Amino acid sequence: MYSIFRRIFTPALYVLIFFTGFQTAYWWFLPRNTPEQNLPVLTTLAALCAVWLAYALAAAFIRRRQRQDEHAMKLERENVRPLLYAEMRYNREAPEKLLFAVCNQGKGAANNIRLNIEPQADSPAAATLFAALQDLPLTKGMAQLAAGEDYAEMFGDIRTLLDGLNGQAFDGTLKVVFAYDNIFGEAQTSETVLDLALLNGLAAALQPKPRRTFNIF
Repeated sequence: MYSIFRRIFTPALYVLIFFTGFQTAYWWFLPRNTPEQNLPVLTTLAALCAVWLAYALAAAFIRRRQRQDEHAMKLERENVRPLLYAEMRYNREAPEKLLFAVCNQGKGAANNIRLNIEPQADSPAAATLFAALQDLPLTKGMAQLAAGEDYAEMFGDIRTLLDGLNGQAFDGTLKVVFAYDNIFGEAQTSETVLDLALLNGLAAALQPKPRRTFNIF
């Protein structure tokens, strides 16, 4: 708004400045006439000064209003900013089934979601889980995820994954990088590092417990 105001009125202001200087020089080099004879010149100078003052006040008001609007827009964008993160969880109905979930803990919807998964450590567990996640439709992206919502897909059985590791424990990390747009179409990013060692606790809980035997005699 302020730039438009300057682009429109600045050329006219330059003309007024030139005219003011011309009138000032004319009045300065005039013979000392009576006030009645100098009245038209003084009136012109007063009018030009009034125009200059009006321009300065209008420019200051518009600049202040623009700053207030920018501040309000910034606050509005912060209030609707999405924030995505990833997590691995188990299925409550079938704890051996692992889910990969994308969650939005921000205050606004995320649109045009893209994600990239990268193994952060050279470990068989990270490579195995990375390969399993590549088959999920979720890893190809999402159209939208509203604020406070999450979306999960099953990607494997923890017992099957353990069998593929030949008795080794889960270790290493996976880095999930998100790229998405807020409701204003502005690009934003976030990332999550998944610690695969946390799956060892779930694997241990799913191991069958040995039965106790009691000798009666």
